[in-house]
Amino acid sequence: MKKYLMFSSRAAIAAIATAGLCLVSVAQATDETKSDSDTSKTSSTLSAKDKMFVKHAAKGGMKEVQMGEMGEKQAKSDDVKKIAEKIVTDHKAVNEELKDLAEKKSVTLPTEAKMSKKMEKMSGDNFDKDYLMAMKTDHEKDIAAFEKEANDSGSAEDADVKAWAEKTLPTLKEHLSMINDALAKMK
Repeated sequence: MKKYLMFSSRAAIAAIATAGLCLVSVAQATDETKSDSDTSKTSSTLSAKDKMFVKHAAKGGMKEVQMGEMGEKQAKSDDVKKIAEKIVTDHKAVNEELKDLAEKKSVTLPTEAKMSKKMEKMSGDNFDKDYLMAMKTDHEKDIAAFEKEANDSGSAEDADVKAWAEKTLPTLKEHLSMINDALAKMK
């Protein structure tokens, strides 16, 4: 009986010690998680409107690259292929600038943008015109949003976001001009 009590006592002490070590490990892990989340929660200095613009611009830029790559592969006209190539090149550069700006402003950007079902199904003889019409619509919407951001003078507006929108506008307008010229040749 004495051996049994000694064994039970030692087992109980070992169990208590193990439980104590587990609690210490959990406490340390919780402290590390808190400190990691504290540093990752650096709040953005952007207004909700600026954050929304930046995220929308990121999605639009990714979509333009995807659609441009599709245009490079599927277009029949050399003009349309050149426009698609220009759009891909320019939007990749602009997307990198936006990524840097978002990082600086502590804004998490979306990682993907989906093309419309209509765009995914485009092929055949009408591809060039359908592609250009989709690009025209997208660029007109983008230009309106970028002009609004560039011209917004509210006190909560971020100067860096505004400057990026102003800097990017001529590229978007150049794309739209190229698209309109190509569409005019098709009529």
